[in-house]
Amino acid sequence: MLYRPYGKTGKDCSVLGFGGMRFKAIDDRDACVAMMVEAAQGGVNYFDTAPAYFGVKSEQVFGAGFRELRRLGLPYYCATKTTQSTEQGIRREIEAQLRRLDLEAIDFYHVWCILTPEAHTDPVAVAKLRGFWEALGSKVDIMTADHHDMVLAITSHVPHLIAYNIVNTAAHLERVTDTEVIKFSAGGFRDFTRIAASDPTMWRDVFLANKDAVLEMLGRFNEDVSALTKAIRNGDGAALFEQFTRTRAIRKGIVDIGQDSPAPDFGRPHPDLKPEPLPKPYAADED
Repeated sequence: MLYRPYGKTGKDCSVLGFGGMRFKAIDDRDACVAMMVEAAQGGVNYFDTAPAYFGVKSEQVFGAGFRELRRLGLPYYCATKTTQSTEQGIRREIEAQLRRLDLEAIDFYHVWCILTPEAHTDPVAVAKLRGFWEALGSKVDIMTADHHDMVLAITSHVPHLIAYNIVNTAAHLERVTDTEVIKFSAGGFRDFTRIAASDPTMWRDVFLANKDAVLEMLGRFNEDVSALTKAIRNGDGAALFEQFTRTRAIRKGIVDIGQDSPAPDFGRPHPDLKPEPLPKPYAADED
């Protein structure tokens, strides 16, 4: 197993993590715990869950799993998160999470804290809440609720919808068998299947609760797909190259701020492969 430093925490985490969103049989506690043990025995030490995964059942399963890992002497780090937005609510949530997880402390509490105050909200209260989150180590941004919905629609919700749709399209192609889809899946398609394996109940609710922003971003996405379709039909290589070059800049920005690694692992770990840029002519002239 490969391990990498987790930011400035001083903790080395496995590059493969164990997520608590997709248990196939959440009520089979013994089977879920056995999965956690097998992962830890394989070197995984990063376990991520949330109170929204299967209600609170995922955290409860993790609590049972952590007790077993401690009994076996297997190391682990626990990461979870919250949907609460008030100081009192957050404190209550953390206390409940510690009980469910059977832990004295949570190693990683993932928060990109976005505050969405109303126009009439007291600025002093906003500053106080911002200071609270920053004291916990969170990165804080402030925006309107409508803008928040648009940002999350394009960075999270619509990508999930696209993933669900493309995997579903592949599953229903009459001239391509399911076996071929699985056997010849390239890295891009495998990435889509990972996202499309997300909890269907949660994402159904996300789309229905945020339908206005999702529909607006889908409209823009469909316009861009139409433009790409036209460029391909017309053999307009310059238009395609210009579009693909712009999108590379987004990827570079994500890597530059540490949101992902530049290592070209193509969905599989290659410990001997250095994170170097692609050679010409596949790389663009400028990064």
